[in-house]
Amino acid sequence: MGLTNLFVGMREFDSKSVLQEFLRAAAVPSVILGLETPATPREFFCVEIRRDGLEQLNIGILSFGVGVKPSWVLQGPALLIGFNDHVAVFDTEHLPHVAQITIPTLFWEFLDAPDLPHTCVVCETGVLAISSRGFVHWRVDTQLISNYKVDGRTLSIEFENRSSRTIDLLSGQSRRSSQLTKRLFD
Repeated sequence: MGLTNLFVGMREFDSKSVLQEFLRAAAVPSVILGLETPATPREFFCVEIRRDGLEQLNIGILSFGVGVKPSWVLQGPALLIGFNDHVAVFDTEHLPHVAQITIPTLFWEFLDAPDLPHTCVVCETGVLAISSRGFVHWRVDTQLISNYKVDGRTLSIEFENRSSRTIDLLSGQSRRSSQLTKRLFD
């Protein structure tokens, strides 16, 4: 089945109980992400997957409520959801939960680099590449990231101390560069 009739959307709820009631009332399977965290969730979301106009799966998310809000991206038939300090992977054609990856620190965003065979994820102190099956291809741990910029297949990162690093988004190879900071970010 192709992805042409696939709809994915996300909405926010006022409380955990309202989210749970929505999931219970829906006539489709549901999962809740974020149950394993010891922190008290402060924000509540649901990613809804529909195919051909029919609901297929609802994915509840219990969020720390710090940093950025959860986000999702499609990579072929895979749906990746970034939240808290995790990325969850779902197969949208068969809808099983494929994997959940713990990332080094809080999730920030999925990078928009469509020519890659994997999805790149930026978190507070690192970057990693995740396949549509939930495998980590490479991971680069860094200092606290203050700014970054994608140029083709290269990610340029600036840190709190104004040092910088570039990362090849295909291979994960990185190099430090103090001269790069002024040119890219000033």
